[in-house]
Amino acid sequence: MRHYHNLDTEIIIQNSGQRCTQIWLDYQKQGDDNFSYSQKISQLAPGESIRIRVPEVLGVEWLGSIYIESDEPLGIILDQTSLLPSDNMGTLLTYQARSYKLRMDTLFFADLVFREVSGWQASIQVQNLTQESRPTWVTVEFFDQSGDSILYVGDWVPRAGGKTFFLPAIVDLGINYPAGYVGAAVIESHAQVDYPGGYHDGQPIFVVVDLKKTKLYDEALPGWRHTIAGETQGGAYNAHAEDDVEEASPIMLPILAKDHQGVTSLIAIRNNSNCNNIGIKLEVRKGTGTTLTYVTTFSLQPGHIKLIDLANIGTVKPGFIGAGIVEVTSVEQLCDTNANGHIDPKPIMPSVVVVNRGTGPGDVTEVYEGLPWIDP
Repeated sequence: MRHYHNLDTEIIIQNSGQRCTQIWLDYQKQGDDNFSYSQKISQLAPGESIRIRVPEVLGVEWLGSIYIESDEPLGIILDQTSLLPSDNMGTLLTYQARSYKLRMDTLFFADLVFREVSGWQASIQVQNLTQESRPTWVTVEFFDQSGDSILYVGDWVPRAGGKTFFLPAIVDLGINYPAGYVGAAVIESHAQVDYPGGYHDGQPIFVVVDLKKTKLYDEALPGWRHTIAGETQGGAYNAHAEDDVEEASPIMLPILAKDHQGVTSLIAIRNNSNCNNIGIKLEVRKGTGTTLTYVTTFSLQPGHIKLIDLANIGTVKPGFIGAGIVEVTSVEQLCDTNANGHIDPKPIMPSVVVVNRGTGPGDVTEVYEGLPWIDP
């Protein structure tokens, strides 16, 4: 973004390889089929990092995507900020870039999305990672907390380009302000039929979800109004690719808090499988690693979401700062996938998103996806 609704993007790129490298950045405006501008970094030493803002030549109100190339591995973080030279609203949303060559994912899960919920809203950003090939048809299916499908939308995403699904603009999700819509979404890139009768697979995609609080209840009015500088809260997370959630247990939550410097954690746990019920246990741990408390094992049916607000957990005292672990404790298989009269085992597919919501001045909200344990 560049001066897009008071948001600007800063890209932090580190050379994670062993040799100096050149880096190319190709900028593509959302809705365009081709790159609109290219930028070259002549040399970045091993371990060196550089910060880049979307260049001025692209003008204002620019929204798009970037395709970054190098012959060395890169680590890339993107910050969306509403600081100078835009109007200083004090907003910061951060997410990680995704490698194309190593991943060919076409199915993603977004565990937590909002529409008009106590001032919170969401956007789903989808990028077609294919530069050499063709556009891809992407659908977003919205689910309620009980796993029921409630809406299905779709659009074309050009090669290397992006598409924003802005939930406040999707009126069919309904308006029940301030209760609004809380649920999950499944994002998929679909195979397409070619002329004169063949077909090609869906193109690989990447999905980022941002959550922002842009309205505040003002008792002086009384009523809801748009936030001003210092009141806006926000964060972003990378949606979960299908391969990332298969057999994901335990899932690590590195930062949990309750009324710690104005921050309290909301934990969203979803069962992304259509073929099993799973039992879940959440352990809340002190910084020393010892268990402080745990939420009694509960069951998640296919597609269901469990929202756990630490503000409502009495065994966690105000001022707490620590970590957590989500673990699958039991599995009930449900599907006869080959229609032979026997239930077939299918992988468990749990995932977690944590929103560390801030209530104090400034954007102190942090959003992150739970980290599946990787056995060394």
